[in-house]
Amino acid sequence: MSNKFESLLERFQGNAYPAMLDDLALHLGVSSDSLRRLALGWVPIVTFKKKVSYCGWWAFPERDADGLCTGLALRNQQDDKTCFPGSHHGLIYEVNPKHSRGEHGYNSGAHNWVRTMDAGVLCPVCGKPDGCLLSAEKPTDPKAVVCIRGKAGAVKPMKFGYLHIRKADGHLADASPLGNNGGPVVIVEGGTDVAAAFDMEFDAVGRPSNLACLDILKDLVRGRQAIIVGENDRKADGKEPGREGMIATFQVLQRVCRNVRMVMPPEHIKDLRAWKVKYGLTREKFLEFVEKHGQEHQVSTLLPDDRPTTIARAFLDANYRLAGRYSLRRWESTWYRYGGSKYVPLKDEPFTKPIYDWAYDKSVQKETPKGINILPLVANPTLVNAVSQAAMAETLVPATNVPCWINGHTGPDPSDLIVFSNGILHVSAFLDGTGDYLIDSTPDLFTTASLPFAFDPTATCPTWLSFLESSLGDEPEKIALLQEWTGYVLTPDTRLDKIMFFRGPTAAGKSKCLNVLCALVGEEQSAATSFADLAGQFGIAPLMGKLLCVIPDARTPKGAAVRGLELLLNLGGSDGVQINRKFKDQLERHKLTARITIASNEFLKVPDHAGALIRRMNLIEFQQSFVGREDFGLEAKLMKEIPGIAIWALEGLRRLRTNGTFTVPPSSRSALMDMRTANSPVAGFIAECCNMRAGAEITKAEIYDAWVAWCEAAKIWSCGKSPFFERLKMNATQLVFTGDRVKGIHLQQWAEKKFLGRPTR
Repeated sequence: MSNKFESLLERFQGNAYPAMLDDLALHLGVSSDSLRRLALGWVPIVTFKKKVSYCGWWAFPERDADGLCTGLALRNQQDDKTCFPGSHHGLIYEVNPKHSRGEHGYNSGAHNWVRTMDAGVLCPVCGKPDGCLLSAEKPTDPKAVVCIRGKAGAVKPMKFGYLHIRKADGHLADASPLGNNGGPVVIVEGGTDVAAAFDMEFDAVGRPSNLACLDILKDLVRGRQAIIVGENDRKADGKEPGREGMIATFQVLQRVCRNVRMVMPPEHIKDLRAWKVKYGLTREKFLEFVEKHGQEHQVSTLLPDDRPTTIARAFLDANYRLAGRYSLRRWESTWYRYGGSKYVPLKDEPFTKPIYDWAYDKSVQKETPKGINILPLVANPTLVNAVSQAAMAETLVPATNVPCWINGHTGPDPSDLIVFSNGILHVSAFLDGTGDYLIDSTPDLFTTASLPFAFDPTATCPTWLSFLESSLGDEPEKIALLQEWTGYVLTPDTRLDKIMFFRGPTAAGKSKCLNVLCALVGEEQSAATSFADLAGQFGIAPLMGKLLCVIPDARTPKGAAVRGLELLLNLGGSDGVQINRKFKDQLERHKLTARITIASNEFLKVPDHAGALIRRMNLIEFQQSFVGREDFGLEAKLMKEIPGIAIWALEGLRRLRTNGTFTVPPSSRSALMDMRTANSPVAGFIAECCNMRAGAEITKAEIYDAWVAWCEAAKIWSCGKSPFFERLKMNATQLVFTGDRVKGIHLQQWAEKKFLGRPTR
């Protein structure tokens, strides 16, 4: 079989002209030299079992641990992949030109050595039979010796003697079929990723699939340093074969490699080649990333005892350890897993089946009166439940408010951070221009929010600015307020206790602004709801972990007005709220970070006698309708400018922080007054008809009569005396009520004349 594919490969290599390799290299984004190192061939016609293919295929040789070709991986110009008929899977790598095919060389490791006394031979260096080490491939004529006496001519001192290389192929670089340039071996999936690793000056090995040829790989890289790179290829059923293959490879190689780490690319990058081609990854940047995010824990099959905490820690170390930290966390009765920039909630319980699978080959030490016994770890429901409880305690995030720093790490105020796909923006540092403002993504920041695009300080948004000018340009303060609100939404800081209300006719731009806000924070960090849904038993639960909550085309449902107002006041502020969750524990005083943004053609009709809602509301009047003049391609254009809109929004955040309050357009003041009058007539009556000052006073009868007359003129239902004076106190807490008089307030002259019939003074 091997001779057959060696011959086929040689014939196919003759078909691969340099210009063809150059064209393939351009298509893949790797260098031609790297492809040549893989000894590719070109197969113009392939006879498969069911058909003959004439499209032409590139042939990547797959090899065993001795460098012999065992099969050919095929790839056509449309990037379809298959195998040459009759192929047996092997690994894709560059064969060391100094290696003699079919022979193993000396590799470091205790299993590759034998004592002179055990082999029954004399040491070829010192001539003694009592303890020197010989390379095990041929003790009578070894390629390498560790002599406990002979120092002269040694390559280097070792723990138990002096290493002597007796033959040229005794050197690892000369003997192994895999070359050694002095650095770690990068292990990936597929030949094109191997070529990308070559471009970064690494030795590299490609597996034909996520779990294939691990036994061959173990022999090939034995004694070496290795970095295993996974792939982000999550499937619809939730499986992640790229990650699973990385972990399986790690578990095999950690027993034979001198040092091994595994690392996943950032979550928005599929594999090593995409990382290099699209994001300019270099050797230095890659090694730096591995140093920070690489996982190198040791998995042991023997546990020191059977306590749930011990088992939980071993299980977490084996499955959820990343760069010395747990990648699995428990917060607010929900499991989260670090996904490269944020923690993502898990839909399924991460313990029950995984613990059964993990425990099958594990043993525990048990102390008995006769000594220590080694017994199998028996997984049963009681053990799984106990381990799950112990893991909760081990991974618990105690903070009630997120984001927050964990793992003992400290950093900038988490409310001053925005997580992008390419790092964490320290907002104050960026706005002030002081120091490095983009921090590397880290599992030390527990956050459930990450913007779905990269931070680019040079990005612009001309289409967005033009749209705002046409829609809100009648009042520049409207654009300023929207800019400040957009910046405010990007951070988890809710200290200003505000909500936003877009009011205006159909096709005035309200929906476009809502959609841009949702696109900025991303689908996973935004929620759309209605007053009816919010008023439901579990209506608030979907807002957990969100940066934004939008209520488009808002209508107040019948019977839910009071509950709707209560929810708006709680959600718009920084107070914790009670959250009922279906099939989960109820949360008490949970602090939401979702900023409420409402859009409607009309004012909200909710009872707000104290004016609390109005005090927390920003309002933008959209007065220009584009009915019949809609640009149906506008939204697609705006979505392309999201990175630039984020930079525009940060400028608004800068102004908001400088001023300490939101810009209030003149039209907003008038509209808010109208809304307050509609939802709290007493508040409207005070604002329109009364003055409040020290020393002023009026009788209760006079102010109530004026109130009734004002309601009749405005065609508003007037409440009775008791609720009127109660709401008067709510809206003007400085008033003093004594006997039949109210001190600190009086009617304006025009109101006295109109509603009490008094002449103007």
